[in-house]
Amino acid sequence: MIRVLVVDDHELVRESVSTALLAAGGIDIVGTCADGYEAVLAVAQTHPDVVLMDLSMPRLNGLDATRQLLEQDPALQVVIFTSAADGPQVTDALKIGAVSCVFKGAGTAEVVRAVRAAAPVG
Repeated sequence: MIRVLVVDDHELVRESVSTALLAAGGIDIVGTCADGYEAVLAVAQTHPDVVLMDLSMPRLNGLDATRQLLEQDPALQVVIFTSAADGPQVTDALKIGAVSCVFKGAGTAEVVRAVRAAAPVG
C-alpha cells in the first residue's frame, strides 16, 4: 500500500484527487493539507511514502515546503502537482529533489502513474 499525502490549497482538488487515488487501488491517503506549512507538520505525523505537492499555496508555498521536507528526509518522494506548466518553480522543485511533476490538466491515470512511479520499492 502506497501512503500518500495530498497537498493543495483548493479543497475540491484535494478531495477529488484523494478519491481518484483511493479508487485506483493500492493507495492509502494518510492525509490532506491546504498549504506547505500544514504539509511539513503532517509529514512528521503521518510518514507518507509520497507527497503530492501543489506549488502555489498560501502561508508556505510548495517549493519552500518541498525544500524543508527534503532537508528533513532526503528519501521522501515528492511529486509536484501544479497548473504552472512553464513556471520556473517546476524546474526549481525538480532541482531540489522532487522526483517528478504532473500537471493538473492531466487525466486521473497519469496522476496515479506518477504516484506509483514515485513510491519506494519494497
